[in-house]
Amino acid sequence: MLKFKPSNFLRLFNSPPTCATSFYKRQLADHLIPFSSEKGKELFRSSLENRELENYFSLAEQFHTQQEPAFCGLGSLSMVLNSLQCDPNQVWKGVWRYYDENLLTNCCVTKEQVLKKGLQMEQFWCLGVCSGLDIQLFRNSTIEQFRQHVIECCKYQKHHLVINFSRRVLSQTGDGHFSPIGGYNSKEDMVLLLDVARFKYPSYWVSLELLYESMIQIDKTTNNKRGYFTLKPSENASSRFYKLFKSNALMSWRRFCLFLLNDFLPLKRQKLMSATNLSEYLNILITDFEILKNQKPIEYKCDFLFKKEDQIHPSDLEPTTKVVCDILFSFCDTLLNELATCAQHKDEFFTLMDDMKKLDLYKIVKKHIDEYQNQILFYKTPKLDIILTLLLYTIPHRKLPMNENLKRYLVSEHRNFELIPNISSNLSNELRKLSGGVKILCDICEKNKDDLFLNVQSQQQVKQQQVNDSVNNNTCTSTTEQCSHSIDHSHTTSCKLYSWGKQLRWSPCVSQKQKLS
Repeated sequence: MLKFKPSNFLRLFNSPPTCATSFYKRQLADHLIPFSSEKGKELFRSSLENRELENYFSLAEQFHTQQEPAFCGLGSLSMVLNSLQCDPNQVWKGVWRYYDENLLTNCCVTKEQVLKKGLQMEQFWCLGVCSGLDIQLFRNSTIEQFRQHVIECCKYQKHHLVINFSRRVLSQTGDGHFSPIGGYNSKEDMVLLLDVARFKYPSYWVSLELLYESMIQIDKTTNNKRGYFTLKPSENASSRFYKLFKSNALMSWRRFCLFLLNDFLPLKRQKLMSATNLSEYLNILITDFEILKNQKPIEYKCDFLFKKEDQIHPSDLEPTTKVVCDILFSFCDTLLNELATCAQHKDEFFTLMDDMKKLDLYKIVKKHIDEYQNQILFYKTPKLDIILTLLLYTIPHRKLPMNENLKRYLVSEHRNFELIPNISSNLSNELRKLSGGVKILCDICEKNKDDLFLNVQSQQQVKQQQVNDSVNNNTCTSTTEQCSHSIDHSHTTSCKLYSWGKQLRWSPCVSQKQKLS
């Protein structure tokens, strides 16, 4: 007697669908030409003959489908970074270092924020800078300027252009979307858009004029125009130390700059300004921690690096002595791990560090550390002398709380890298590139703290005017206070550091948020 065995086909009906409504792709509008169509192939051949597809092949090698519906920005950026052969300095899987969306959510923005609201253009720019790109944001360009940038990027393999546009103008579903441009056809004035949402639309050719129209639409989230980015490798990114401490590493220059500029240095500003020489300055900077003892203490029942996310509140982590030690140790430990594991660049790092030990500034730092080792709480931090020397060389002098006479001495004697006695050409180039990269990262920190605060104030004024207009028209029954509470300031406040699971992260500063509201 034969026994009936349900087929795999029948088993499909035993499980309820995960979504009540689902879709398999969308149909392109008639004015958009599919890349794989006969007309699309003809445009491709024409552009190839005119050398208007030079950037296409490196992008095609790394063509990527975004992992989440809201990850178009992260997917586009990871695709560009891999096509430009940028090293993330962080393991992707196994032993391989490679960019994907998740590696980009350790800096500038969290994965949860992107899943909820997508990626804003300023966040895209910030991620590009922190990943070592020379990235420019254009919001108010004319159509001629846009066309010229498209032509220039399509002529070079190492130049790319990512656009943020409104799908609605292209007769597509949805609205804001990021995707890179993979080519241009001058005869038809059309652009090849490599859509990273391949589950929804294929790559297609679109009129440049129509694409420009879709790009200048107002983003309802930010009340600004959309726009585009030009991306290429940054000269600063060729610095070995800059690559090592990129934002996707466990501890980065950007995170450390944020901590120094927003939290640590302001507490010591008055004492640091009184220092008359570098020895006094170093003594206050790394030896004098009395001022931190008055800060709000952290109740450490265990090391905060091992706490879970829900056990730590951002406002609890003020720059106390223990936090300073833990952060500095994690920062320096990144260098030690690289020296221990990366055979490819180990010799270069050791050569640079040996050259640095011949410099006067290093000798001043090293002498101070050895002389006051019993008073330096983090004396055993690996490569502390190297890290402190690099910071004095690279943190922009205008951001250091230091009296003018000492600042002039630092700049004239130690910041003119080509004229420093006993400096090698390799170390001179390294310090110049590294200081350029750190300056950009410090500018980002300053933007988070100042420009965005002004932006929030402007948004509040607009919201207040809308509330007043609504009250005058008897269309809003809410109070002004209730209406203003609906504004979300979480993406515009400066950053505080908090940590869990052995990984350092940032959260919005609660005290700043309260001040804004």
